[in-house]
Amino acid sequence: PSFPDIDHDLRFYLAHFPSAYAVDRTAGANPIRQDLENLNDAGSLYGAIIYEKAPIVMQQLERLIGEATMRRGLRAYLGRHRFGNATWPDLIAILGRASGRNLGEWSKAWVEAPRRPTVTATRTATGIAIHQSDPVGGRGLQWNQRLELALGYGDSIRTVPVELPGADAVIRLDPGRRNPDFIMLGAHGVGYGRFVLDSASREALLARVASFAEPLARSVGWTSLWESVTTGEIEPSRFLARALEALARERDELVSQQVMGLMEATYWRLLPATARIQAAPAVEAALWRELERATTPGRKAGYFNALVSVTLTPAGIARLDTIWRTQHPPAGLPLSDEQYTSLVEAIALRSVPNAEPMLDLQLARITNPDRQARFRFVRPALSADSRVRDSVFRSLSDPANRQREPWVLDVVRYLHHPLRAASAEPYIRPSLELIDEVKRTGDIFFPLGWLSATLDGHQTASAAAIVTQFLAERPDLPPRLRGKLLQAADDLFRSARIVDHWTGDVP
Repeated sequence: PSFPDIDHDLRFYLAHFPSAYAVDRTAGANPIRQDLENLNDAGSLYGAIIYEKAPIVMQQLERLIGEATMRRGLRAYLGRHRFGNATWPDLIAILGRASGRNLGEWSKAWVEAPRRPTVTATRTATGIAIHQSDPVGGRGLQWNQRLELALGYGDSIRTVPVELPGADAVIRLDPGRRNPDFIMLGAHGVGYGRFVLDSASREALLARVASFAEPLARSVGWTSLWESVTTGEIEPSRFLARALEALARERDELVSQQVMGLMEATYWRLLPATARIQAAPAVEAALWRELERATTPGRKAGYFNALVSVTLTPAGIARLDTIWRTQHPPAGLPLSDEQYTSLVEAIALRSVPNAEPMLDLQLARITNPDRQARFRFVRPALSADSRVRDSVFRSLSDPANRQREPWVLDVVRYLHHPLRAASAEPYIRPSLELIDEVKRTGDIFFPLGWLSATLDGHQTASAAAIVTQFLAERPDLPPRLRGKLLQAADDLFRSARIVDHWTGDVP
């Protein structure tokens, strides 16, 4: 109520669903509720499932039993266990009695097991048949949930509430409205799962998602399409083209940031290098155009940051170089010292001929001692000389050189940047072999950060094979650490399959 101008549902959706999905779709996904045998392993429990999926699950629970019942149950729980210890099963038992529902079974799927359901919507002679299944064989879990179904008819969208207590539900439609242009599950962010789009729905959403009236509908639509991209059902280059077209129409800053994030992920992870170079002029032109049209510093910053990430053309690099040298950013976009540092680091990654003098000048411009120290630490990873980068990588085997973990992750990301991925592939296996020590000597989030920074820039089958071989040769890897590696490697595995699939390198 204090912020009536903010779309809170959209903010909640974007803050939680994409991050939760990114982990819950992987073979390394963990449940929300986990056993802890040793307090030394407490840090390994945390991540997107705890921070992002758990709020979604609590929201689902409230929808299932009702707000009033939820409030009464929480009050009873706090009262009964005041000045004492309590567990999740204690709360579920109280809420189950208050609601008259078997929440123990509900909790098994939502809280005590990893992954998400696969949910399909099939057109029938009388309406829509909805079916959910467990992506992990042998468990037979069912996710009792409420969700919303969006049906597209011409320029209008009809939303239908659905209660899915078990595996199946049937939505009967009026005879004149039985064949919608598209069926989209999880509308308005109500529902959680891998919502499968049929081929007609994919085509209709690709053509129309940017024109949906409500920002939340557009956001859910983009997430649904992205899920189809990550499973190889939509060609990445087609998705990228639609995303670029949508940027010119998108007026909501949150959705604009979402689209740019998906565009960058497609550009770097799912396009082979030749296709990326071919796409670069159009991508850069679209972002410069929208940067000039944007009316707020926040939106301008989003477009500029995307440009710093994706620019590959000589003209684009020269334009960024001019901004850095003159320190005259685009009108209406003030840049901080840190942003100028990030800009020159991005330019140096492109292996421009005068990169070293530029880095010298940037170091002289930095006045803050901590930022100077960080820049000196990171700088060798930007070198165009592979021998220098090899030396930097070898230095990270010494725990003393991994103490400033945010700096270390910047170094690892630069070493494994997609533009340097081919030369960095030999670093993958040694980086994986360090993971036990990284866990032992690092902060709680450092192991996943180390693995993600190592693997995110790669997209080849050979890089994926290195990870697969390591996993096969290390059956003794602690389960939670194995899970973190599978989480970090999921995008690599998918990227390798998708690039091969759409370039025809494999059957």
